[in-house]
Amino acid sequence: MSILTKKWSIWTTGLVIALFMLLSLFILDSPLGLSNTYLVLLGYLEESIKEQQINQLDFNWQIAFLIGIFIGGLITAIFMGKWDFNFFPEERKSKGFIASIGITPVQGIIGGVLVMTGLQLAGDSFLGHWFGAMQLSVGSFIFILTTFAVAIIICVLFNKGGGE
Repeated sequence: MSILTKKWSIWTTGLVIALFMLLSLFILDSPLGLSNTYLVLLGYLEESIKEQQINQLDFNWQIAFLIGIFIGGLITAIFMGKWDFNFFPEERKSKGFIASIGITPVQGIIGGVLVMTGLQLAGDSFLGHWFGAMQLSVGSFIFILTTFAVAIIICVLFNKGGGE
């Protein structure tokens, strides 16, 4: 069990992720991705709201994968002792009750909306572009290289101010 508790090198981690990606392509004949799943769920919610009734959802492996990510993250956080459900962050308690309880969910919702908007504008999820790069897609290579270039620029700009 020591292989699961010790730190892996970046090369080992990359190899395991690549093998899982190839395995998913072989088994599912489709890359793992959540962009389409989010669109299906949003369409389902929109239809249910318009009709003012809860319709039957076509449950597929992608929706199960999305639910599994949430449950797996929750289980991991609990077992690793990192679980902290906190609507009242310490740094906001001094600003009053409304500021402390209101801002945290709003920040989470806005962050989620921005991430999903960016993914939809990019045409796929970041994971989907990794799958595309593994299949030698030029567009995916351009997306990944652009992402890394922008990340490097942002890191350099944030570190200009000082400190190591």
